[in-house]
Parts: sequence; structure tokens; C-alpha cells
Amino acid sequence: MIGDHQEVLRIGVRDLISSIHDIDMVAEASDGLEALELARSCKPDIAIVEHALQGLNGLDLTRRLQKELPATRVIVYTACFTEDLLVDYVRAGARGVVLKIDRLDDLKIAMKRVLMGKTYFSSSIYEALAHRLAQTQGKEGSILTPRERQIVQLVCEGHMNKQIAYVLGVSPKTVETHRAAAMSKLSFTSTAQLVRFAVRNNLVTA
Repeated sequence: MIGDHQEVLRIGVRDLISSIHDIDMVAEASDGLEALELARSCKPDIAIVEHALQGLNGLDLTRRLQKELPATRVIVYTACFTEDLLVDYVRAGARGVVLKIDRLDDLKIAMKRVLMGKTYFSSSIYEALAHRLAQTQGKEGSILTPRERQIVQLVCEGHMNKQIAYVLGVSPKTVETHRAAAMSKLSFTSTAQLVRFAVRNNLVTA
């Protein structure tokens, strides 16, 4: 699915997608609210969104999609760019960011990588992203106790509470208490947010 207010760009992306094997366009939207409604009905694997959408901008749309349709992977394809905005999108759950000044092939590469469960950031913004995340790396993690960090790591590696309890020699209730404390300290509401935190802080690999 693509959400972009410029019809000519939607046409360009549609043509690009038609050239990619096993990827089909299922919906197009010209504003954020329409994009959200279409996503709810067709549940796309990928949503390509422009930041400057009316009704619901790309960042808010990304947050809503990750909350309501966590299986939908968001790629931001936009002309709007600041380091702060980029980091906001990463924290909101975007799996890729491509600028409209980049080659259209970059968007093609992004879709393929994101479908493989990876992330993609075009070369023009990768350094800016790495710089900003490096500035914040460790600040979030430092507020967790060693036990909380250990449990966060095990959770993000896919272990259930009972498994973690067995490994650590504690009760499942103790595991849940530490997990809830970590989520509260980080102001997180989902496991997906916890996984992104773990990757940023080198607790697990992407």
C-alpha cells in the first residue's frame, strides 16, 4: 500500500512495484486517514508512506499502523527530512526510510530488504541516523537494572516467561515483575518497542 498526496509519485511507485516479482499494489491513498482505513481493510505487508500527509501525517500514521497492524512494515518515502524526524520514525517502528531525492531503485531495494525482515536506510541518511542513535545509545539502557536488562534480552530472543524463569532460577511472577518494570521505565507498551530498544543497545542483533 502507498500513501502519498502526489498522484504522479503514486504512479511512479506503482510502476516500480509492477516490475518486482511477488509484490503487488493492493491500495493507494492520498491522505493519512484514508491510508489508515485502507490498511485496516487490506492489511498490507508493506506500507509506503509520505510524511507530509493531510489528516494524519506519516509519523502518526506509522504509530497507528504499528499499534493496530504490527505485521505491516512501514517504509517512509518522503521529501521531508531532519535528523530528529528520522529518529522519531525509527522509534515509531518504521523499517526503512528512503528520500525522494534518492534513486527510485533505493525504494525497490528497501522493499525487498524489509520483506526479508531487515531494515533499509538509503545512504544519504544512514550516517545521520547512526550519529543520532549513537548519541542516545546507552542512555535508555542505563536506567535498567542488570536483571531487567537480562530479562529484556531473553524476551527479545523469543523466550517465554516460564523459560526465562527456569534459566534464571526465579519464579515466572518475578520475571513478569522485572519485565513490567523495564517497560514502565522505558515508557514502552509493546514487545516490538522492547525489541527495537534491545537492538539499539546491543542486547540482541537485528
